[in-house]
Amino acid sequence: MTHDRRTRDEIVEAAHQLFYGHGFGHTSLSDIACTGKLKKGNFFYHFKTKSELLIAVIDSRLARSVALLSQLEMNAASPMQRLMGFVRSQLDDQGEVLQHGCSVGTLCIELARMQSPVLQHAREEFMLHQHWLASQFAEMGHPDQGITLATHLLVRVQGAAIMAQALEDPSIGAREISSIACWLQDLASHPACAPPAHPAA
Repeated sequence: MTHDRRTRDEIVEAAHQLFYGHGFGHTSLSDIACTGKLKKGNFFYHFKTKSELLIAVIDSRLARSVALLSQLEMNAASPMQRLMGFVRSQLDDQGEVLQHGCSVGTLCIELARMQSPVLQHAREEFMLHQHWLASQFAEMGHPDQGITLATHLLVRVQGAAIMAQALEDPSIGAREISSIACWLQDLASHPACAPPAHPAA
């Protein structure tokens, strides 16, 4: 790896950590420079604007998600195991969810409030997860409900992350992991099952 590439990666990683922990809008280039022990001039060599840096951070997150899903494909023999591996990767993260919520969800919410043109790119990680999860549900025996079930699972994971953060209760994530495992087992045993209906408001 060249020195320039290593410096660029250090900038992106420092930005990723601060955007997640403090938010994109509340993070300055100086903050990133201080965290990464970098010179501010390095930013403008690699990135012309903060938004350009944000796109690089999102691309890095997408690459990590692709790597995670590929690893689950290789290491888990069944769709049930892959789905549970995904759920644990989102909710069992040594406290990051409790402190900051879901990295994808929090960024998308912030960019939506800012009406940022980068929002659609940030949503691609959700779409990647949704379509991969749908393929696992199809393999489990639910090809016609794949997207519906994938969306339902993402809603449960996001909801658990929000509640764990809002109530400062790490046990919420653990309980939801267990509950999701039971739900998936039921789906695997009864291929015609649909996600539980929510009562009308």
